[in-house]
Amino acid sequence: MPIRRLTVAMLLAASTLSLAQDAPQAFRDEAHAYERQLAEDPTNAQAAFRAAYAWHMAGDYERAIPAHKKAAEFDEFRPTALYNLACAQALTGKPEDAIASLNAAIDAGFDRLELMEEDSDLASLRTRDDFKAILARARSVAQGADLDVPELTWDTLEDRMQAEEAAGFSGVLLVVRDGAIAHHAGYGLADRDAGREVTPDTIFAIGSVPIDFTHLGLLQLMNEGKLDRDDPITKFFENVPEDKRSITLDHLMSGESGLPDFHDIPTDRDPDHAWIDRDEAVRRIMNQQLLFEPGTDSRHSHSAWGLLAAVLEIASGQSYQDYTRQHIFGPANMPDTGFNGDTLPEGRIAIGYGSRSDGETNAPPYWGKTSWLVMGSGGQVSTARDLNNYLNAVHDGTLAGPDAASTMYGNAPGVASAGDMYGYSVRMSFAPADRFILLCNSADPTRPDFRRRFNALSDDLHALTRSAFDERHAATALPPEERERRALAWVRSIGEPSPDAYIQFGHDYRALAESPEEQDKLDDTRRQQHAQFHHEFGALQNIRVRKNSPTTVEVSGQSQSTDAWITFTFQFQPTEPHHITGVSIGIDGDGEDN
Repeated sequence: MPIRRLTVAMLLAASTLSLAQDAPQAFRDEAHAYERQLAEDPTNAQAAFRAAYAWHMAGDYERAIPAHKKAAEFDEFRPTALYNLACAQALTGKPEDAIASLNAAIDAGFDRLELMEEDSDLASLRTRDDFKAILARARSVAQGADLDVPELTWDTLEDRMQAEEAAGFSGVLLVVRDGAIAHHAGYGLADRDAGREVTPDTIFAIGSVPIDFTHLGLLQLMNEGKLDRDDPITKFFENVPEDKRSITLDHLMSGESGLPDFHDIPTDRDPDHAWIDRDEAVRRIMNQQLLFEPGTDSRHSHSAWGLLAAVLEIASGQSYQDYTRQHIFGPANMPDTGFNGDTLPEGRIAIGYGSRSDGETNAPPYWGKTSWLVMGSGGQVSTARDLNNYLNAVHDGTLAGPDAASTMYGNAPGVASAGDMYGYSVRMSFAPADRFILLCNSADPTRPDFRRRFNALSDDLHALTRSAFDERHAATALPPEERERRALAWVRSIGEPSPDAYIQFGHDYRALAESPEEQDKLDDTRRQQHAQFHHEFGALQNIRVRKNSPTTVEVSGQSQSTDAWITFTFQFQPTEPHHITGVSIGIDGDGEDN
């Protein structure tokens, strides 16, 4: 079950708005269809939310505003609906209302800080002091600054998890340190009615984690010469509409296809579980209105991964289920990984306790077989042990060769978040020797207190496992003064008017491309990055180092043009040649109070 991230801002940018305004009728028809559903069943939260979303996509914000307010009456959509309401208010010249709605969204548990920082819908609010204060408040809330939780260290790990269990968490935590499992335990109840406890062997729904399985299967087929990233989708599907004929596998895999996030429709029994077959899924996806021209922007799309699952079947000659079982789950030793509707061992399934339920028991065996509404991006079950075995098999080259891990996860600095509205959530990191996997069956997104504690736990677990990596490589890492010098040089170069120093820095301290032609393309991409950053933020002042560890340096600087504080996080290779392997950028609002 993929988490249904239908926040309007995730789907809308300037290019998206222009497309929606050029062809709004499909969205208007969808809005009317959901409104009819809501009239027939006033308790249908999904219909209320989707009606508001459709009016917003149609560019009819005067209708979207009352529709967003209606959607906000339902607990399960209140945080996102209030945020979307703020977007519509900002777009219609109601800044005071938008600020009030943003504050209400944060109070309700909205924690997508990156959307507020980047969302074009909120562009009219950027220079306001009260908006900057909201960003600062949102960051503090998202980081759980006011939560009373025990500090997380290797010595206090079990104490912290016991505290989380007392606060309502139920699930499994597996932690890997220096390549070995250092902690693997269950907490809370898998079945509250029966009083059955979660154990390390409990099986959970795993949200959108199956996107990784689809990705890996495609890499396997590419290694065999059966697929190429540049293959157009016309190679696999007939009667592709004109606006989608330029879509390639690379567009689908990189988020640049322009396809919307999901392809359920108002008459589906359930937006994730209603049964449709592959042909119906492909038909729906091909008939979707693109959010932007392929290759011109990037937006996450479960529909794109559904289309890739169909490509996997066509190229391999096997069903998605058979292919993944034979080529991924078997070789990686994942005996408890399967699909919705599978018969699972008695007493091992975790029942979901979220804002929505489905089936006689709210658990994957009772939801029906995995629908092509989510095939390739959801609809599966697993255990923490299986997922750890999977990551081991990716990193050691067992599944798709030695380059698979770097292709899929880069230097693996971040944390993946997956889940659904039915009570299940997953957080996991991907590093080869130090990682964590957190599976939960008490994930209720309507509870701001739970969301914030869960986010804080995930952040702390990630910091803990990264510390193990740093400790192990302290002796081989670049000296701290040189790490600091390089990080500061990068920050200064991104703020200069000319891109020359920024391009040269990439040549000196980042990995070069495999050929001069590829390097030229990479340089062009970096010129575009520099131009975009300099246009938005200009030169930087008050630059300072906030953190300097063996593999991570964090630097902040203040934009002279917007006053926003910008945080740059650099990941350093712990051994020669000590390349910078990744850079992430966050906007901190006014920064002084963070």
